[in-house]
Amino acid sequence: VDVIIGTSSSVNLKNAILDAAGTAARTAYNAELSKNLQPILISIPSGGLPCKKIFLIKWRPEQDEATLRKSIADFISIAIIYVIEHGFTSVAFPAIGCGGHQCSTDLVITTM
Repeated sequence: VDVIIGTSSSVNLKNAILDAAGTAARTAYNAELSKNLQPILISIPSGGLPCKKIFLIKWRPEQDEATLRKSIADFISIAIIYVIEHGFTSVAFPAIGCGGHQCSTDLVITTM
């Protein structure tokens, strides 16, 4: 996998990715965040993960089902655009929103 995608808006997912990637990735994330407090996307080195890059994308779950589907589609579109722009060809997505945000797993998976 060239790129692992995560969401910077989910503390649990973001920390799980950063913990697995290691200190260098967390340091890079904090450095990028200090440059821009509201980034759409933060690109960091893979650290200890078996990929070339990690992209953490801003995403917010919505209560309304139609709005949630749109936000998931937008999240995927942003990720794919950045993957293509950086010349990568493979990507791994998590089922965003299915943990602490308690979004419907079926809705998230079918939308993705």
